[in-house]
Amino acid sequence: MTAYLLTSRGDAPILLLSVTTPNEPQRGKEMTRKDYELLADAIRYSISINRYHPQAEQRIMAIGFVINELADRLIRENPRFDRKRFEKACSPTE
Repeated sequence: MTAYLLTSRGDAPILLLSVTTPNEPQRGKEMTRKDYELLADAIRYSISINRYHPQAEQRIMAIGFVINELADRLIRENPRFDRKRFEKACSPTE
């Protein structure tokens, strides 16, 4: 698995995502609903663990940029991708 970890020097992780597995082709294999749910769950968790950090506003803003970029890329890969639904799934419920 390829993992992407965004951190601020020695602090808790801002965002951790597992996206691809080696030996899997990047093209030709569609992501499933389960894949989208996995991404949204990782993002939602990242937001929740950073909510009370002293730099929470900056960290959550950075995660928002990641959500936006990820959604842009996912919609290019799958025209049926529902951006609003994904963004809602990434938001923690209180």
